[in-house]
Amino acid sequence: MIVDPRLGRSSDDDITLFNSVGIGLQDLVIARLLVDAALASDIGTRVEMSA
Repeated sequence: MIVDPRLGRSSDDDITLFNSVGIGLQDLVIARLLVDAALASDIGTRVEMSA
């Protein structure tokens, strides 16, 4: 199997892994950028996390 990181997920069964860079602040910044990009592109699933 050849993996091309430019292709991203090809089906809903694919799993995305996140490799932490080891510094919490950097992880938060990247997470915020990803969430903002997903919201701007109207992709992903919104999950309510309040109790």
